[in-house]
Amino acid sequence: MVQSKKLNSWILNVSAHTVWIGLFLLVPECDSNLRPDIALINETAKLLNIIDVTIPFENGPEAFKKAREAKKEKYKGIETHFKKTGYKTFNDAFIIGSLGAYDRANKAFIRRLGIPHKYAVLMNLWGTAPFDDVVSDVIKRSHDLYVEHVTDIRQYRADP
Repeated sequence: MVQSKKLNSWILNVSAHTVWIGLFLLVPECDSNLRPDIALINETAKLLNIIDVTIPFENGPEAFKKAREAKKEKYKGIETHFKKTGYKTFNDAFIIGSLGAYDRANKAFIRRLGIPHKYAVLMNLWGTAPFDDVVSDVIKRSHDLYVEHVTDIRQYRADP
């Protein structure tokens, strides 16, 4: 998965308040081989946030609900492990449809991580117009993946 510059800038902002941030890494102190897209661990406050970004092929509330539940179930073992050690946990998905539909349930993720409303709007994460940059990125990457799948020719390069 190609990380966007927006995600990277948000991670830098959050990192000042978090002890460990993993992007596509194994979660430390856990036996799981899973690699959530984002794992934020605050050892001082004993908080674990697991976020997995997903782009379901189908759009609509039912498809988003199924995708969210599948992601929560996938990382339930990591969540359970940390709960047993006294952590409060948050395990969720950030969902945008393959054709750009936005899941309003993403607001819980944004609030939970303490991203100020003003900053979320600037980053076009809130799901209110305009959030064209996020949707454009999703549609472009979806198109690139489809073309790559059909032609077996890589369509983009990872940002340096």
